[in-house]
Order: sequence, then structure tokens, then C-alpha cells
Amino acid sequence: LKRIENVFGERVHEETAPYANATTWILSEDHTRPMDETSQFLTQRYILALLYYSTNGTNWEAKRFLTPDHHCSWYGITCNEDKNT
Repeated sequence: LKRIENVFGERVHEETAPYANATTWILSEDHTRPMDETSQFLTQRYILALLYYSTNGTNWEAKRFLTPDHHCSWYGITCNEDKNT
């Protein structure tokens, strides 16, 4: 998670922050496990998890978010032909 730490700093380790929730999701619940942890795929999933936790995503009516599917198929997410958000 060095790439994420480089972007967001120590906030990714704060226990009550959305950053920590997103980090926990990436490490414990996201089973896609990209082979290269510095990949754009990992960064995009982390940022989308951060969006989810920062905006009270657990109370969203749309539940197709933070699923094992590619993040381009998550509710409301649009990607280009290279599958980048």
C-alpha cells in the first residue's frame, strides 16, 4: 500500500477515518488482489472505497458498490475503454 500511503499519508492508518475503512476493505474484504500493489487498479479501487466510506455508503440505496466485480460495473461508475475510472 505504499502507493496509497504516498498519496494520502498516514491518514490511511487512522482507526476512525474513512481512509482507514477503505484500507481495511482493500486488505481484508476486497478479494480481487491485484498482483502489483502499486497498480492503477488498486489505486482506483481504494479511491472508490474512500468515496463510499466518506459519503456514508452503508446507507446508500444502491448496493452494487464495493463488490468483488470489476469496479467499472459498480453502480454509478463510468470507465473508459482501458477500464480506468
